Amino acid sequence: KNPKKWGSEMPKTSYLYIMCPFVSKSEWHAFTMFPEPTQDNHTMLCIGASGDWTKKLHDKIQVPCYKPLYVLGPYLSEFSDKAVTTSNAIAVASGIGIT
Repeated sequence: KNPKKWGSEMPKTSYLYIMCPFVSKSEWHAFTMFPEPTQDNHTMLCIGASGDWTKKLHDKIQVPCYKPLYVLGPYLSEFSDKAVTTSNAIAVASGIGIT
């Protein structure tokens, strides 16, 4: 749940870094945040189990649980508004830059 009420002012895309000590005590990973369309003042992360770290995370949260999670952010993506308001754009990115 968002600690602040962003409402309609929340950017369409922003990102944050998370560190899950139950997966790794030294790795921070960036993920894109999206507004939760069915609940006011909520945000969701889409995390695919594609690499070693995300596969470990997925395996450890298969069942409902309470585990510590550290968050840095959110940060605005400087390209999110420009990418959807321009008539011509070329995007080259990888990792978190994809979204």
